[in-house]
Amino acid sequence: MGIRLQIIARNEGLSYNSVRSILEDSDGALWFGTWGGGLSRIRDNSFARFTERQGLTDIVANSIFEDSNGNVWIGTAGGGVDMYDGEMFSHYGLGQGFSDYFVRSICEDSKGGIWFGTAGEGVARFDGKSFTFYWDGNGLRARNIASVFEDSKGNMWFAGYPGISKFDGKFFTHYYNEGKQISESIWDITEDTKGNMWFSTYGRGIMKFDGRFFTIYSAKEGLNLNNAWTIKCDRKGNVLEVLAVV
Repeated sequence: MGIRLQIIARNEGLSYNSVRSILEDSDGALWFGTWGGGLSRIRDNSFARFTERQGLTDIVANSIFEDSNGNVWIGTAGGGVDMYDGEMFSHYGLGQGFSDYFVRSICEDSKGGIWFGTAGEGVARFDGKSFTFYWDGNGLRARNIASVFEDSKGNMWFAGYPGISKFDGKFFTHYYNEGKQISESIWDITEDTKGNMWFSTYGRGIMKFDGRFFTIYSAKEGLNLNNAWTIKCDRKGNVLEVLAVV
């Protein structure tokens, strides 16, 4: 039996055809963050649209994340972040102690802190009351952060340009291309069941880090393309799924 694909576009109710992010929330609803049409949500085969009229700050929803309390966080392309609690939106920007930068990624750590990776201001952690910022002036090497990830040991990993940084809560460790043969442009992070860290890159395929050494898998090793946008493990945690783009 073949695979059946269903196309969801504006004709089917999607607010805009340029989709930047997708989330399945804890209730099984699908959220689509678009570049120009705000948010779309499918619940019980019915579409709902969220734009400025419903309280969204920006019609660009670049990243979407659901926290452990069921709140949906939306990273915008220049308007900070919004949080939807199921009834209303709350905004966090310059006036709330955050920033108005492009938010590329959102992650929750095991202590309930929400992390935001930005395109220009490094990363910020929100503890529910205030923001703490990390950038190249206080330990983080990069300001342009494409992905934020917490590993099974509680370390925070930050990937973007240039290179990779790990934060253990006190100190940063940086991994970048100084004879280590790793990519300077990292797009996504995941961890497998053995504790290996995996990174998708622009131009170098995917990389595995076992805690000591990096191993590169590119077109030379059989990967379809060298530009890997995302990298994930399956539900068993031992199969990597890579979406490669030109």
